[in-house]
Amino acid sequence: MSMVAATSAVVEAAPAGRAGLATGLFNASRQVGSALGIAALGALLAGADVRVALFAGAAGYLVAIASALPVSAS
Repeated sequence: MSMVAATSAVVEAAPAGRAGLATGLFNASRQVGSALGIAALGALLAGADVRVALFAGAAGYLVAIASALPVSAS
C-alpha cells in the first residue's frame, strides 16, 4: 500500500541521472528485508506449538485484511 509512495519518494530524492540506481537499491533492500523478516518469524515459530504458529498466521491475515479494507473502500 505504501510502496508506491516510498518508491516515488526515493526516485524524487535521487539525482536525475541516478533514479534507476536508487530504485534498484530500494527494491533490493525491500527484498532483503522481507527475506530476513520471514526468516526471523520462521525461527520464532519453529520452536512453538503448531496451534501457536497457526494462530500467528491467522492473526497476520486478519491484520492484512483489516489494513486493506480502508484502501478498497476509497
